[in-house]
Amino acid sequence: MLIGGVLGYVFRERVQQTMRQEMRSTMALYGSRREITQAWDLTQERLQCCGVDTWHDWNRYGLVPESCCQELFGGQRKECALFPNITNLYNQGCLYVATNFIRDHAAVIGGTSIAVAILMIFGMIFSCLLFNMIE
Repeated sequence: MLIGGVLGYVFRERVQQTMRQEMRSTMALYGSRREITQAWDLTQERLQCCGVDTWHDWNRYGLVPESCCQELFGGQRKECALFPNITNLYNQGCLYVATNFIRDHAAVIGGTSIAVAILMIFGMIFSCLLFNMIE
């Protein structure tokens, strides 16, 4: 886990390129595969973003999803599927928002990873000690 975290940091640009490619490839499957549709809708609603880099990414695949439409209140959304523009939908791309979220919460993610790695090391040490006591 520790090595994975270090490699993720060292190759962070490559990780971002891979994320962009994977996100673009799943856009074509939106609406035809339930898991992908739910994942995109949940991501766009929670992060308040649309598309990979911008909402124009959806133009290649048909209409802009309803999850891109800005929320008014209580789950109601502005109508944006037929006439999308910057006033009725989320303007930022999901890759940008997700990258910023990870960057803003890097200390928590890193600290948690280090704590789990330390717990795993202690677990291995105690299991070796217990094994020696059994013999």
